[in-house]
Amino acid sequence: MSARPQPSIQGPVIAINAGGGAAGNFVADTGWTQAAPDTASVSNSIDTSGVTNPAPQAVYQSWRSGTFSYITAGLTANTTYLVRLHFSEKLG
Repeated sequence: MSARPQPSIQGPVIAINAGGGAAGNFVADTGWTQAAPDTASVSNSIDTSGVTNPAPQAVYQSWRSGTFSYITAGLTANTTYLVRLHFSEKLG
């Protein structure tokens, strides 16, 4: 039997509020490329009662739509990162 070291889970390397401003430990939308910027937001409260460790409300209330990409600095090549996405869907 052999054991493989498990990566330790630490705090976020970077947390970006896509389409919105800074909120909690999430920085304002940065590092994006999009031909026609398309962002929006709502002010109503988003129910996060079913979310483990939810992001601040502002993260669920703003978004970026369409085709876009993000480039972030400070990441190490050939390293595994856990990516956690926080989002809500605006209907109607």
